[in-house]
Amino acid sequence: MRLLFLRRTSVLIAVLAVTVWATHAQDKCTQGPAERPQNRKIVISDLHLGIGNPGGNWSPLEDFRFPPLFRSFLEAKGSSGNTDLIIAGDFIDFWQVLPELDEKRAPQLGSTEAESLAKLDVVLFQHRDTFAALKRFAQTGKNRLIIIPGNHDVDLFWPRVQERLQREFGLPLNQKLFFTNSCYESQGVHVEHGQQYDEANRFKNPNAPFVPDDNGTRRLETNWGTVFMSRFYNKVELDLPFIDNLTPELSGIVWAVQNNVIFSLRQMARLSVMLIRDQKALAQAKVFARKLGADEPPKKVPEKTLDNLFKLYDSVDPELAKTLRATVQTEADRKEAESALKEISAEEWATLQAGFEKVEPTETLENTLRGRDPYIQGAGSIIISKPAISIVVMAHTHELDADIFPLDVFGVRNKWYVNTGCWQKVLKVGTAKASGRRWSDLSLDDPLFPLRFSYVTIDYNGDQVMRPSRSFWP
Repeated sequence: MRLLFLRRTSVLIAVLAVTVWATHAQDKCTQGPAERPQNRKIVISDLHLGIGNPGGNWSPLEDFRFPPLFRSFLEAKGSSGNTDLIIAGDFIDFWQVLPELDEKRAPQLGSTEAESLAKLDVVLFQHRDTFAALKRFAQTGKNRLIIIPGNHDVDLFWPRVQERLQREFGLPLNQKLFFTNSCYESQGVHVEHGQQYDEANRFKNPNAPFVPDDNGTRRLETNWGTVFMSRFYNKVELDLPFIDNLTPELSGIVWAVQNNVIFSLRQMARLSVMLIRDQKALAQAKVFARKLGADEPPKKVPEKTLDNLFKLYDSVDPELAKTLRATVQTEADRKEAESALKEISAEEWATLQAGFEKVEPTETLENTLRGRDPYIQGAGSIIISKPAISIVVMAHTHELDADIFPLDVFGVRNKWYVNTGCWQKVLKVGTAKASGRRWSDLSLDDPLFPLRFSYVTIDYNGDQVMRPSRSFWP
């Protein structure tokens, strides 16, 4: 049914896709070298290498806890000596390394180059076996390693970060080791992390994500997602390491709030403010913010206060409003939430005054949301504007069961979109609920969290790129 609907509206969707994503920096993709015979391509993503296991115990902030399994993957896939391994973003989770550096700064300020280097040194030491395995892979035959930055490792744009990684790998740059812009193209294939299609995690300048602070110091650009990671997730994970292994992530957070999970953290107070900045969070709560149109300016905008914020929820979801109010009962919690409220611009605040509309979770709503999948729209835009591209690969969403999506609905043939999934243990919120487990029972070591790590393989028949496949390891 969904495919039929998309085919009937292919022309309209194609036009919308080109219009919506016209500002995306896809024309500045790093172009990979073309060789004959072509190397096959294996695309992985979202390893999130972090603080490791200092003292012999895994840090609650570390999600990459299976280096032997990854090493066996590299040995098996690299033995033929004709493979490009493309890491499509979030290879390193800079935002979960030395978090105390981020907490000292204003939320809108990212790392300096020196701070990113300090974080990288921690990761290199804690995951030295994994970096050694990647080096051995790239040294084999004609194998190559291509690294694309994602929203968690935008630090890879720093020149000295690239230099430090090259020294660690000991591989010749642009021969065996490649650092790319926000996207990479080679022999009919377009690969990017995908954060640019996520309003919460996109960057204004995806290929130059730098901003000056008040002192003129060059820093990394931030977005809602990075601030959320720094000011919320990093604290919550100290008690609940599995929180960011639930998918959809924001669905997991809302599930916790709606079930009155008490995090006992001052940062929890920020959630009452941060939720409203992301439409996906509101969708998971079955609440949508009505955005003001150009011809619908607010007639009167109340003062930007927590009380006025909670009033927006009262008429739609009193229980959720009650839960959120409970997070700001102490003076310290209230100050934390008020600090977060300052991060909402006057324009955003005015937009919120249109109020919320409660939407029931019907199949019609689900189909509507699916029909607006921004990643498929983005892939459609790419293959329409670039006829030489036959396969678009993205990551970012940690999807467990993503299918290979034929892009013939955009009026073309033999073109595909596929999501890499991730190298993380991921549990669907629906599965967790159906299991009857309580929050206090959940653990990353629980068999309920499946050990299935996905990758995309792209082969060639002569010069012709073949249909991609998505597989799991082990």
